[in-house]
Amino acid sequence: SNFRGRNLYVSILTTTVSLMMLAVMVWCTIRFLQAVEVRDMILYAVVFMCMLCAVTMLKLWFWLMMIRYSIVREIKRVELQVSTLAERLESR
Repeated sequence: SNFRGRNLYVSILTTTVSLMMLAVMVWCTIRFLQAVEVRDMILYAVVFMCMLCAVTMLKLWFWLMMIRYSIVREIKRVELQVSTLAERLESR
């Protein structure tokens, strides 16, 4: 899991930042719906889209970290099987 090991603090930080950006997105949505002038609507829509892109990039990074950890875990399993097989062949 991403919430264990040496990247614990980075994972917690990215999750916290993502939640804060989500809060800004909700705030922008509310302000967008309450806005009267087109200029204000454009401002809130642009901020919303920037936050959406940033959250998406953080989620992709988080997903890539999860994939990396699963690949490392599988490589360790294969190494264990190879060493077990090597021991069996040496004992013959």
